[in-house]
Amino acid sequence: MFADGRRQAGASPETLAIFERRLRVPPDNDEVAAIRAMNVPVPDPSGWRLPDRPLPESYLSLLRYSDGGECGGGERWFQLFRTSGPVGVREMTLSYHVPVYMPGALPFAFNGSGIFYLFDMRGRADEYPVIAASAGALGWEPDEYALVAPTLAEACRGTTNIGDLLYG
Repeated sequence: MFADGRRQAGASPETLAIFERRLRVPPDNDEVAAIRAMNVPVPDPSGWRLPDRPLPESYLSLLRYSDGGECGGGERWFQLFRTSGPVGVREMTLSYHVPVYMPGALPFAFNGSGIFYLFDMRGRADEYPVIAASAGALGWEPDEYALVAPTLAEACRGTTNIGDLLYG
C-alpha cells in the first residue's frame, strides 16, 4: 500500500472493539478536567460530541495493519494516530478541540508538518471523504480545509503533499 514507512503492531479485534465504543462517548471527568486545564476559552467540554458514525472498513483495516506508525509515498506522509494513548485518535480529537471547531470531523493522522488528515463524517456513508486542515486553524469555512480524496484508499494512493492542497 505504501512505498515507505515504519509500521507498528496492528490492533487486535478486541482493541478495535474498545476503540470504536470509546470513540463515541462524550468526554469523561478526567478528559474534561484536562481540557479545562488548558485555559483555552471553549464551550463546556462535558457537552462535546464526537462523531457517532461507523468507522470505514478501510480505516479499521489500516489499524489492523498498523496501530500508529508512519507511512507514505512521494510527498504524502501519514503519521497515524493510535487507537489509544497520548497520540491516540480520541486524545488528539479532544486536545485540539476538534468537536468545537470541526464538528463531525475525526482526525486520524498528521502529515508531519502540523496538518491533520481527518474524516468528514458529517454525512452518512460507508466511506468518508478525507480532508486536510491545519492543527492551528481548524474550521469548516472553505479556506480552512481541503479535500484530499473521496476515500481513505484514494488518499493513501496519493503522492502529493497535502499542504499543497490546503495552501495552494
